[in-house]
Amino acid sequence: METQNDAPEKSKENLRARDKLAYNVKEAAAALGVSPWYIRDEMAHGNLAYCCPRGRKMIPRWELVRYLKSSIEEVQHG
Repeated sequence: METQNDAPEKSKENLRARDKLAYNVKEAAAALGVSPWYIRDEMAHGNLAYCCPRGRKMIPRWELVRYLKSSIEEVQHG
């Protein structure tokens, strides 16, 4: 049975899962279906923008979307 205290926890979990503004390297790799080392390599080469709040590398959601779109266009146009 769900108590009043459980409801806010579940809503926080849902927000974390789908409405994040930025992802760490591991989460971004999982979202794109690649290894974390690939993400780090793309960041090092300047192909993927990131920021470092509190010393952790975070990739904004809009940057992941931009990266995916540019990758798709590159594949389509050869």
